[in-house]
Amino acid sequence: MIYDVQCILSDAQAITADAASANIIDWGAIGTPMHAAAPLDVDWGVPDCLFVQGLITATFATLTSLEIQIQTDNDEAFGSATTIYKTEAMPAADLVQGRWIASFRLPRKIKERYMRANYNVGGSNATAGAITLGVVAGEQTAMLDVA
Repeated sequence: MIYDVQCILSDAQAITADAASANIIDWGAIGTPMHAAAPLDVDWGVPDCLFVQGLITATFATLTSLEIQIQTDNDEAFGSATTIYKTEAMPAADLVQGRWIASFRLPRKIKERYMRANYNVGGSNATAGAITLGVVAGEQTAMLDVA
């Protein structure tokens, strides 16, 4: 899988408590065509081509589980975030270095300008653990653990 630096939400980001991704993606201002009642949606043009994929870059310790949400908002501060995807709560035993996580397609149309990841830690806060997560232009289908 090849990440574009502008599409990385978390780059080996340490997740020790509930947190948002270090980076956000700005899909750009969505315009309203002349005489239209509403602005256009962000439309990728080709269906099913953008994926969010992640990799555990440091093994997690002490937490019970981790859930990843992908959120959008028209406010860069995410004051009224909309969750467009969330993973199941992943148990700590699955959060080991080299494990691929969170592989899913982005919806074809997104109605809001900004996107981020939000990490929800279950149980005790983690004392260790890091994730690289971002938008890629194709799904990594050979999900091999490299640990």
